[in-house]
Amino acid sequence: MNHKKINYFSDMGMISFLKQHLEISEGAKMITNPLLTHAVQNYVAQVSALSKVILVPKNLNLAQCRWNIVNAYKICRLGVKSLARYNSSKHKELVSTLVEAFDDAVWGYRVVEVKATIVNAVRIASAIPMEKLKEVAMDERVATLLREYNQYVQCRKALDNNTSKKNSTEYAVSRKNCLVAYRCLFEQVENLSKIGDPDSKKFMAWLRAL
Repeated sequence: MNHKKINYFSDMGMISFLKQHLEISEGAKMITNPLLTHAVQNYVAQVSALSKVILVPKNLNLAQCRWNIVNAYKICRLGVKSLARYNSSKHKELVSTLVEAFDDAVWGYRVVEVKATIVNAVRIASAIPMEKLKEVAMDERVATLLREYNQYVQCRKALDNNTSKKNSTEYAVSRKNCLVAYRCLFEQVENLSKIGDPDSKKFMAWLRAL
């Protein structure tokens, strides 16, 4: 990467830009030279501020999130159908609740939004204690569904947030502040590395390998 040219970052999208600077800011923390302390702290602070404007969940692939939820729902439904067919009356009430949650079939994976069927299943299943679900070996299946649903919600929230912030003044200012802080840090590190500062040389080598 040619980090000497600040315009290296100019064509980056919101998420790529933030991820790149989050990584660099973590690397900058290796610098211990007191002459660079203020520049490092300022850069880290500006990147942190930008990360509050842009949301980055673990998985931004909304289509994959939807597929994961539908698949988890189908696995839960198969388990519930088996319970309804073979389980004893001991768990009749629990099984009836699970049947209510997973009674409807969901076809295909390419859904525009998570279907009301799945949202309803999540609502009902999340109210059942895991200890109860464990009694009928449904705890892991339901836990997977709830985890995937939460991931979808976070992904949807992040995408909606980023869409609304993309052309905002808040984002533009925060991005510019991040770039200015990076340039200030880089120029100081570059100058010190030329006169043999070990911290600066180490950081420059790390940047080149990034």
